[in-house]
Amino acid sequence: WPAGDASPKSIVVAIVNDLLAEAPETFGVTLSAPSPGLALGTQATAAVLILDDDELFPPAGQMPAGWVVPAGASAGWQVSFETGAAVGVASLRSQTITDGGTAQIQVARNFVAGTISFRVKVSSEATFDVLRFYIDGVKAGEWSGTTVTTWQQATIALAAGAHTLRWSYDKA
Repeated sequence: WPAGDASPKSIVVAIVNDLLAEAPETFGVTLSAPSPGLALGTQATAAVLILDDDELFPPAGQMPAGWVVPAGASAGWQVSFETGAAVGVASLRSQTITDGGTAQIQVARNFVAGTISFRVKVSSEATFDVLRFYIDGVKAGEWSGTTVTTWQQATIALAAGAHTLRWSYDKA
């Protein structure tokens, strides 16, 4: 920047678009060693976050728009980058709850007739801790225990129209 120029400037960082889902990556930018007689402003460093556009769900490794924690839930769900996601590197995971608690996430949308498909992996105390899936408040699926330790595909019929889908992990 010339002396007195406070306008924004851009730097170009080449990113390889390899079509592989990857966890978000960060790097830092630091301005230093100004020319004699010049000074750096108050912000001489910045952190840059690169979100991968190849992650199918959750898109870009972010909580999807419109997904909310319903009233009455003890906790919500979060994007997780733990190893072992079903597809890509990210998944949604319930937040930690204690006995009697419930971690919930829901989304309301208009849907065409067909099926809703998602993958489920539950590690819980059988019959006490349960993941339930609801369509408009009606239970449409339930998973509990540790018998199946891999991801399972859930496919459930969905009529056309406005629906609220809710996932609820309940701890007895």
